[in-house]
Amino acid sequence: MEQETAVSLAKEAIAVGMNPETVILEGLSKGMGKVGKLFDNYEYFVLEVVVCADTMYAALEILRPTNTVMEKSKGKIIIGVVEGGEYYLRRHVILSTHLYLNLQTLFLD
Repeated sequence: MEQETAVSLAKEAIAVGMNPETVILEGLSKGMGKVGKLFDNYEYFVLEVVVCADTMYAALEILRPTNTVMEKSKGKIIIGVVEGGEYYLRRHVILSTHLYLNLQTLFLD
């Protein structure tokens, strides 16, 4: 998905009164989950994952200022990963979503 489309859809979601948290969890996060599966199946390569992550970030930038519900931390998450390039990308995507949702995330490397 192109960044312009993601930004447009994020703006439209706000305009119709959708909850930003729902847009992130049911839209952006699930979309990145599909990207991860495509990567696992060698249908996407690192470049496509990076482009998709950049697209997600563009939409998050639109949604972030509208999210007034998440002022205090909802909890803590600790994630351990095996060293490697693909895990770095996934970690980066997970962290961005968790930061927006106000979840404290610690990665064990």
